Order: sequence, then structure tokens, then C-alpha cells
Amino acid sequence: MSLRLRLTLFYTLLVAVILAASGLALHYLLQRSLSASFNQSMLESSQIIRATLEAGEFEYDNRELELHIDPSTFPNEQTALIFDRAGNLKMLLGGKVEGITELVKDLNPGFNTKDSWRIYIDTIGLFTIALLKNTEAIHHTLSQFDRLVLLLLPLALVLSFVLGYALAKQALSPVDRMTKEAYSLAERRAWRESLPEPAVKDELWRLSQATNTLLAALKDVIETERRFTADAAHELRTPITVLQGRLEQVLEETKEPQSRARLLKAHGAAEHLLTLVEKLLLLARTEAGQGLQKEKLALDEVAFHSAEQLRPLFGKQGLELITRLPEQPVWVKGDRLALELLIKNLLENALKFTPEGCVTIRVKVQNDLALLSVEDQGPGIPEAVQDKLFDRFYQTEVSHRQMGSGLGLALVKSIADWHGARIKVTNLARGGSCFSLTLPLIKA
Repeated sequence: MSLRLRLTLFYTLLVAVILAASGLALHYLLQRSLSASFNQSMLESSQIIRATLEAGEFEYDNRELELHIDPSTFPNEQTALIFDRAGNLKMLLGGKVEGITELVKDLNPGFNTKDSWRIYIDTIGLFTIALLKNTEAIHHTLSQFDRLVLLLLPLALVLSFVLGYALAKQALSPVDRMTKEAYSLAERRAWRESLPEPAVKDELWRLSQATNTLLAALKDVIETERRFTADAAHELRTPITVLQGRLEQVLEETKEPQSRARLLKAHGAAEHLLTLVEKLLLLARTEAGQGLQKEKLALDEVAFHSAEQLRPLFGKQGLELITRLPEQPVWVKGDRLALELLIKNLLENALKFTPEGCVTIRVKVQNDLALLSVEDQGPGIPEAVQDKLFDRFYQTEVSHRQMGSGLGLALVKSIADWHGARIKVTNLARGGSCFSLTLPLIKA
């Protein structure tokens, strides 16, 4: 679950709790307000009856009681009963209620609630007054309020979820941009670049600052390593070249077969060491982008030229080199020498791992990209080590027996990164492996 969704759900849950608590509080306050209004109305009616009795505005013959009350001053929704001290009903005001005398029986003075009735008992001289008012109106109002809350609550939650998601998306959009840029930097191996910093100097700005500081430190480490590699290779190249020249001179002067065999072996080792040094220098320069320049190239023509240069080596080992090139040129932008070196390294790698059969190099357009692939008929590459193939000095168990330097594929990856290309390796179903290079396609 994404952080954006977690924040939205938390915000929605918080809103739900607040709305539920607010609904309960409003229900309670509305109930109290309606009850207080009910009580106040009954108290006012009781005061009217009390004032009438205290003023003597009534007629009473021990059997019936008649109050001189203006009907308009007595609420229609209330019922009043007046009893004598013996508990006999002497007068009824308002509407008749079934079992009314049983409702007010044995109630204490003050407010009482019985069934769905609110009852107020008051004693005035010889008489006891009982006022009744039905509470169904309160229940109906509260029920309407509850239905309204239950209707609005889901709508409010949906609205809060949508707004919360939009706000979280806007707030985290700098993180998305930084994430995409970080993946782009990693994919392009653009370790000299940095992440974009938000305009607002908030926590995300601090995060971008910290990340860029880390990238700057890593850049310094990589630069130091690259300079060391270049310097070391440069310093080693001269003495190795001198050593190779001396060995060649001694070879010319030596006629004894056993000594010549040893000198040839030493000369081969020196030549291999010189090749390793040259590749280290080239790798350092490629990673630094030194001496490289992009121009419009026909990738199929570069591939054909590189393959033809290595064709004699394939023939020498009894292997067939097949070229599958399109009829129309496939145009890309790149450095010709660097791309030739990349293709030659892929072909030489295929040559080392193909004991018999053929190696195929293809160039075509696929998904609006220029695709170059080199397929061999070797043993294939275990998936567990495919991600490590392009690391410096990494060698599989098979390649250890081939006296490889472990720098060829690292150089391929470095050149591909400089061109903004992608290089990957897969195993073929029929056996062998396929190295694929995809470059941006340009119009003719």
C-alpha cells in the first residue's frame, strides 16, 4: 500500500471519527434542547393554571371544577388534569387520552416520563395538577436528524477521501518527481547529475538536499576511483610496453626452442596485461565522457563494419558469423568509435563462449527504438549472475578458463550508458545467450 493511500485512509478515518463524534454530540444537544423546550412549555401551562386558581377565577361545588381560562392561552398539544386531595378527577383540559388517570397515578411532584408521555405534577392548595405532553414529536425530530446524519456521513467520507487523496498527491508530487529522476539517474548511470529540489523549503526540500549531498559524496568517490584507475593504468602502460619490447628483442636473439617457448608465454602474458591496461584507460575515459562526441550514424552500417573486421577470427575458430541487417538505414546519434568498440566486445564475448555453430548479429527497428542484438550458441548465462555481468572484473567460471580481463562487458555498459542506451542479456530457448542494445531512434 502506497504512502499516499495510507495518508488518505488515515485522514478519512480521522474525519469519520470526528463526524461520528460530532453527530453524537449534536444528537445529545438537540435532545436536551427539545426536552428543555418541552419542560418550559409545561411549566408555563402550569403557571397559567396556578395563577387562575390563586386568583380564585374558578367555580367548584365539590363535584366539578371549572376554571375561567382563555382557551387560546392553553396549548392544544397538552392535556391538564386537576385532582382534589382525595385523588378524584375534578377537571380535564385539552384532548382526552386513553387511560389518562392511570398514567399520572402515584407520580412524584415535578417532571416524570412514562411511556411516550412527559408528565408534570404540581400541587396548589386543595388541588393537584397533572400536565401531560406526548414526546413523539421529540423522537420524530431526533429520528429525522439521525437519518440526515447517516445520509450525509457517507457523502462526507467520500468527499474527504477524494480531497485527501488529491491533497496527498499534490503534497507528495515532489517525492514522485524525485523518485522518477532517481531511477532515471540510476538507469542512465548519470552520477554527475543531482535530484531536483522543491521550490518550497520544507521537509521534502531537506530530503532532496540530503540526497543530493549523498550523491555528491558518491560522485567524489567515483571520481577518485576513476582517476586512480586512469592514473594507475597510465603509469603501468609504459613499463609494460618496455617489457614487451624487451621480450620481443630477446625472442629475436634466442634460438633454443625451450627458451623461446618460455619467452613466448611471457610475451603473451605481457600482451594480455597491456590489453588490460588499455581497457582500463578506455573505461575510465568512457565513464568520464572524454573524447566522445555524438553524430548521426547508421547503426546497421557500424555493425556491418565491426563484424567484417572480426570475421577472420570467427573463421579461424571454425565459427560462422551471420549478419541480419535491414534494407533501410537505422539512424541513431552516437560516437562511431565507441559503438564499434561496444559491438566488437559483444562479438568477442560471443566468440569466446561459442564452442561451435554460429554467432548472429542483428539490427532492426522495434517499438520506435533501434535494436542491436548479438546471439551466440554457447552454454547460456545463469539468471543469478546476469545482473553482475557488467561489473568490472566480474567473470563467470567458464570465462576464467578463457583468460578474459573481466572489463569487456563493463566497457560495453559504460558506452551504452553514455549513449543513453539500455543493454540487457537473456538466455535463448534453443540454447545460448542474447545481448540486446536499444538506442533512441532518430529520423533520417
